[in-house]
Amino acid sequence: MIESERRRSGPDRGGERRAEPDRSLSDTPPQNAFLNVPYDPRYEKLFVALIAGLCAFGLRPRATLEIPSPTRRLDRILELLAACRYSFHDLSRVQLSRGAPRFNMPFEVGLAVATARWRPAMALEGY
Repeated sequence: MIESERRRSGPDRGGERRAEPDRSLSDTPPQNAFLNVPYDPRYEKLFVALIAGLCAFGLRPRATLEIPSPTRRLDRILELLAACRYSFHDLSRVQLSRGAPRFNMPFEVGLAVATARWRPAMALEGY
């Protein structure tokens, strides 16, 4: 995360722009970790293993499943990303099939990058 203040363009008194601090890493609980993974039955065991592994490292996994649905999904994702210091993205299931591919998952990676919360740690080939 970029530790510097972000500037929001908005006129202040006198037509000047005023700086409004965005949430920085220092405002984010150090243990929160955003999960961007498939939520289908075939992925369930891996999802549980991922949660257990992150908890073993002292992290608190967070996922969009935990947020009530009356709010817009995009707002829920952005709110959750803002509350997390880390994010983990499994794009292994983004593939063409009979149905539409899961384009929401790469989109969520893009949101994490746009909010400067994504640092590539490693990629597992063929997993």
